[in-house]
Amino acid sequence: MLTSDKKERNGLPSSYCHRGDEVKSAIVRDYIIQPVAHLKLIPGQVKTSYSNYPLRDQYYCFSFQGRIEREDKGAFFCGKDVAKDFIRLINGTELPLFNPLKSEGTTSGSSSGSSPGCFSTGIKPNADKKLFIDAARLLMMLWDSTSKGQTPLAYVLNEAITDGIDKRPEFKHVLSVNTMLGNTNNTLTDLLAEAKTKYPNVTFRDFDFSPLNEIVKRSKYYDKHAPCY
Repeated sequence: MLTSDKKERNGLPSSYCHRGDEVKSAIVRDYIIQPVAHLKLIPGQVKTSYSNYPLRDQYYCFSFQGRIEREDKGAFFCGKDVAKDFIRLINGTELPLFNPLKSEGTTSGSSSGSSPGCFSTGIKPNADKKLFIDAARLLMMLWDSTSKGQTPLAYVLNEAITDGIDKRPEFKHVLSVNTMLGNTNNTLTDLLAEAKTKYPNVTFRDFDFSPLNEIVKRSKYYDKHAPCY
């Protein structure tokens, strides 16, 4: 890995920001990568992959960390087909699609709607944990940036998923995302309302994030922002 490489907008050094199997192999060779979210692109929204190509319909967010330089870490986006190649290279598991859009035949419990991630079937989700994971994935979708904000968000989301969907959300995770929102002077509910105005031809599912705001209020730990969900 060239440590002098310029960091691109997506977080990866420029030498890795190209298409091709050799580049994908080099990324897996030099970085520990993990799929964090499989997301639906909002119709009319523009996002680009790590190779600077426009994303279409569905995309993945991966976290990465240098195998040698452990502080060299971040997050990047890629299309679904490229994500499948990465997942094959790391012997990983594909994630179900998170789709916050309403469509005919879509129910709230379907894998295209609110599936929590890579979990064994038969595990009963904790309602607040599932809501938090959905909130973090929705924020990842609504933010246009692929670097600032996305890297800490990706790591919080990954930790929350790894902890288990059947467990309560940890205060530190809920507060971390609350702080990210507060630092932008936004609430997640407001961002969703803005998206509904920005994309008038898109119908979003209904979300009630009030349980997450209650968790922020109950926290014994300091949080410099009021509830921002």
